[in-house]
Amino acid sequence: MFNVSNIQRGFTLAEVLVTLAIIGVIASLTIPKIVASTNKTKYGTALKKTVAVLNQVIIKNIAEDDTDTATTTITDNDTLAAYFAVKLNVLKNDGNGSLWLADGTRLSFFHTGGGSGCGTISDVYVFDPNIANACYVVVDVNGDKKPNIKSYGVYANATAVSYSDVWILGINPRSVKPVILDANTTTVAALKDINGNVLNYTEFEDRDDASMCAVLDVPAIIKIVIPHP
Repeated sequence: MFNVSNIQRGFTLAEVLVTLAIIGVIASLTIPKIVASTNKTKYGTALKKTVAVLNQVIIKNIAEDDTDTATTTITDNDTLAAYFAVKLNVLKNDGNGSLWLADGTRLSFFHTGGGSGCGTISDVYVFDPNIANACYVVVDVNGDKKPNIKSYGVYANATAVSYSDVWILGINPRSVKPVILDANTTTVAALKDINGNVLNYTEFEDRDDASMCAVLDVPAIIKIVIPHP
């Protein structure tokens, strides 16, 4: 005799949709945290490496040639890049201040003019193209690869931080460290990719990024600057 009690009942469409909705909610809550944690490790570690490498170049130039970045041979973007290039593994030098390194990093150097050498940037490490003899380098830790987005944080009373592949460093006579950004970022807009194509940067609102830079034990970076390839 046919036994009705042995029939296996499957999920109804409503039950499947509810299950998928629950999975979607869980994914939306967990995936961003996983991505943020991965980016913090990947991009934060890459920045630490670049800062260490650039500082090591200055140390070597001082030790071997008795020359720091205050040298009178630095007068523009190209000569500033050349100061560092001699001690780096460079794949391409575009002659306008940008270097592409063997490890995939892109370095775009800027000298604000008004004299020679790199002066000492103020204690707040402000990126300001209007300061005479100020030197900066925009670091893209993975070169021209995406996301090509400036790292940023959120307001001081929040906790979320966005680590990405683009960072700005200030160059003092004997050290390199991250800086905050002045409202004028015209100089940054001159960045190009390895093929010479201009990367257009858009400036956004001020934000307090002290929490982001805490992992590096360096001053905060304030402006968001996002390049659009």
